[in-house]
Amino acid sequence: SLHGYSRADRVADQMRIEVASILTREVEDPRIGFVTVTGVSLSADLSLARIHVTTSRGSLTKPAMEGLRHSTGFVRSALASRLKLKRVPAIIFLPDTDTEKANTVLSLLDQIRSS
Repeated sequence: SLHGYSRADRVADQMRIEVASILTREVEDPRIGFVTVTGVSLSADLSLARIHVTTSRGSLTKPAMEGLRHSTGFVRSALASRLKLKRVPAIIFLPDTDTEKANTVLSLLDQIRSS
């Protein structure tokens, strides 16, 4: 059952997948490098999305964060064409300080790649 799984949760999940794809395939900023989108926190009214990111090296450099901030407009307009929403949320990239969660995500990715 989907009790407790709100529309915001569904949109956040979809955004996490799409932003990861956009950053990997479409954003060509050498400062960013390989980033993993670990989660998206969406405000209840869907107006703001906090996009949590990390790297395989564990910490995001200042230039990488600048590159992400610089790509915000591009990522948001790319999302507009992929998400079926009237209004695409404003987005903010934030370093994922929860490294334990990040490491779990990375080890799951490794398991997927090696299977």
